[in-house]
Amino acid sequence: MEPNSPELPKETTAGGNLPVEGVWNPRHLEDGDSVHWQCGPMRIHARRSDQDWSLVSRTINDNLEKARDPEVTSADWTYWPLGRGESVIRFRPVLPDRPLVVKPENPLMIPVSVKVSFYISIPVSVEVLAGKDDGTALPLSIFPSLRLSDTWFGSRSDGSLCYALKTPARRRLEDVAREEHLAICPVLVVNDSDETLQCEMINVDGKFLELYLGSDGLWTNPVKVRYNGREAVSQVDFDYNPPQNSPNPVRVAEARERPQRGFFRKTFRF
Repeated sequence: MEPNSPELPKETTAGGNLPVEGVWNPRHLEDGDSVHWQCGPMRIHARRSDQDWSLVSRTINDNLEKARDPEVTSADWTYWPLGRGESVIRFRPVLPDRPLVVKPENPLMIPVSVKVSFYISIPVSVEVLAGKDDGTALPLSIFPSLRLSDTWFGSRSDGSLCYALKTPARRRLEDVAREEHLAICPVLVVNDSDETLQCEMINVDGKFLELYLGSDGLWTNPVKVRYNGREAVSQVDFDYNPPQNSPNPVRVAEARERPQRGFFRKTFRF
């Protein structure tokens, strides 16, 4: 560790076994205080020094003890000389900034007029903000909780760069992983075509999703996809209401955009 880089905080820990709501609660730091914050596999270390803030993020693995004290240099830290007297640090979940491509747990053949529900686990990113007790805050940085792989969805001329999700879409809610860094996205697929839908891959655009925090974790608003045939685009409807499966959900992040009703796009890969 270089002499001028702040030490990794070890005294104050947030996350781990705390209730889900507690992970996202703001923390008040006095001058010289540090916070060691964890959400799923990601740890953020933050330090307040006078009117400056410094941050570093690490992804942990199975060797937790080694991950508690990773080697860092001053180049690993980001420094924020705010000079405004901010003493509160906030951690806010946000969705990835690209569309998401996910495979069902098993390739499915969906007959004509049949509806099928899926549950997708989306690793959130974490926006770090420094603010005051009155609720005002300045965004500092955004850290992904997991590094997602790049993938291309669509044709060469009419496709888009997406993130590939490693965890498959589950048919049953009880089979979905419930972790602090994962948001559950309910998706209903309706086969409105006159042919069987061979469902091998689904594309969901995160910029149209809202985030909700319930007592059981993070959720998004529900999505309905109407399949209109192999050569046609699908109709995608986003329900901007709290998810019904989550107890007492509170909206914590609005959608980056809201599509017009009857939004159409390529949604399936065959």
